[in-house]
Amino acid sequence: MICLVEQYGARLASGACDRRIPDLAFFELYDGIPVSEIGDDGDMVALGHHDTAAAMAAFRARLAALGCDPPHPDDGLSTWISRKWAVTVTGGCRDGNCPPRARSSWHDDDGNCMCCLEIREQDELGGWYLDFGDDVTEATPGAFPITLCRA
Repeated sequence: MICLVEQYGARLASGACDRRIPDLAFFELYDGIPVSEIGDDGDMVALGHHDTAAAMAAFRARLAALGCDPPHPDDGLSTWISRKWAVTVTGGCRDGNCPPRARSSWHDDDGNCMCCLEIREQDELGGWYLDFGDDVTEATPGAFPITLCRA
């Protein structure tokens, strides 16, 4: 897999110029920041660590491109933004350990972990699944920086 820098080069904002960041499908550049939606709740992720103002502008631009009415910059969007570390996960839950929420209630009638099934489905569609839990740090093997917008 090529890294993001090799894919976009000089078009990237400085926060995304980290060779640890993989080139993941379904991201689009807004002001040099690669942005995509995650989950079904309106959350978005940007690859790289970005300052709040730059991240807000990129997330607002993504919402506008999707035909949504982006929140005004003074509407508290900055409180939704955090900088985290993530790893891509394939085949099932990271390290074979389903998260606690999956162990308790995320199993189908056959006992399959719904989290693992979702990850496998994304793999088959050519997508990706990110784990950015609190236990993922810069020291985690394969970790890369992200900026998260939780709606």
